[in-house]
Amino acid sequence: MVSKVSGAIHRESRRVDDSPSNDTRTTPLDVSKKDFKLPSVAEFATGTMQDKLERMGGLIRGLGQFIKNKSNLHKEVTSYRLSLSMALEALVKSLGSQVPPRPPAADKAVCTSPLFTGSAMSKRPADSSPEMLVPSKRSAGVAGPSLSDENNNVAEDCDDYVLVDKRRRQRRKPQLRLPPNAEHDPALQPLKPRPARRRVHHRPDEIIIKANDASTYAEILKKLKREPALQQTVGSSLNNIRRSAAGALVLQLKKGVENASALGEELGKVLGTAATASALLHTSMIEIKDLDECVTKEEVTMALDALLGVSGV
Repeated sequence: MVSKVSGAIHRESRRVDDSPSNDTRTTPLDVSKKDFKLPSVAEFATGTMQDKLERMGGLIRGLGQFIKNKSNLHKEVTSYRLSLSMALEALVKSLGSQVPPRPPAADKAVCTSPLFTGSAMSKRPADSSPEMLVPSKRSAGVAGPSLSDENNNVAEDCDDYVLVDKRRRQRRKPQLRLPPNAEHDPALQPLKPRPARRRVHHRPDEIIIKANDASTYAEILKKLKREPALQQTVGSSLNNIRRSAAGALVLQLKKGVENASALGEELGKVLGTAATASALLHTSMIEIKDLDECVTKEEVTMALDALLGVSGV
């Protein structure tokens, strides 16, 4: 390649020497100037292949025009020579970087993989049956050597396996970081959640009958059943009768009965001195907020009405 380029340069210089003296073509590089600065190799490497050839041709023509009919041109000739050398080097590098097309024979030489041996490269006997020519469904070519593990077990082909993404680690809830003195400062303590309110199951009111003698409880029940007035008042409001742990007689009233105290007084009049009857009322605590010492009775009544959902308490 270098010899061909050198021959082209020699022919171009002969053509310049034989050209007439009135050649008015100019060259971009004029080394005859006093302030001429020699370009670098990078500057000669710029441009396309056609630009580099034109640049070299211009240098050759300029050298031919300059040295024609002149003597004592040592400095200028040296500059032209160096410029031509660098231009030639840039051209050689450009030509060497071009990859030549691969010949067709190289493609045949590359196709030596086992995947192509069964179709194009191998020759089968003519007496082979059609079943032998049909490949199996699982295999697309020649099977490779089988691998064995440390227990001499044949390892299966893992091409069909799919990788499963690892589960993400469960993110822990961020914990609240407190300053070092938070243990002694109540203002910096985290607020504790309020406990859920327990639902209170209110039992109906009851009447407790305590006899002076344990043998008189049966007589008390007989007496209560014989009184028609008690059957209308107490009997209609009664839910069940049971004995307490202390042995007393407990009359449990129905839900919604609000005159337990009056019924207890009526039973006490009938029983007389044989037994005592007292009403057991279930009480509930009610808290009224936003009231001060100057509250009036009407304000308390209005607050109770709002809490209990009734009017005229």
